[in-house]
Amino acid sequence: MKENQKNILKEIQENSRIGFAKIGRKFDIPVSTVFDYFYSMQGFFDKYVSLIDFKKIGLGIRVFFIVKSKNKKELFDFLDNCLYINNIFELKDYDYCFDALFFGMRDFHDFQQELNKIELEEIHSHFLTEVLKYEEFSGF
Repeated sequence: MKENQKNILKEIQENSRIGFAKIGRKFDIPVSTVFDYFYSMQGFFDKYVSLIDFKKIGLGIRVFFIVKSKNKKELFDFLDNCLYINNIFELKDYDYCFDALFFGMRDFHDFQQELNKIELEEIHSHFLTEVLKYEEFSGF
C-alpha cells in the first residue's frame, strides 16, 4: 500500500465525512488522486457508521461476556436476536465474546436470566468502566 493511500485511510478512519479536497490539501496531493485512491480502496470498508457515545443516550452499563456453551448455534441465535447486543466475536477457545448495553441493572438482570436458560459450560462477564481508545488503529 502506498503512503498516500495509508494517509487517506487514516483520515477517513478518523472522520468518514471529511472531504477529498481537505485530505488533498493536508497531504499536498491532487483531489483527483484522493478520489482515485478512495475508490480503489472501497473493498477495505465494511460500512460507514457513526460512533455513538452510549452513556449520552442512557445506556450507562456495558458488559463484555466470554461464553462457552453446549449448543453454539442456540447461543448465537439468542445473541443475534437480542436487542442488548452490540458486537459478537467468535473465539478459538470459547464460543463467543460479546458486549451488551443496558439502561440499568434491571435490564442487565433480565438479560442474564434469559442467557442462563441456554445451557452454558462457562461464562465470564466484565463491566466496562471506561473506553480509553476506540477505533483508532493506525498500524498501516
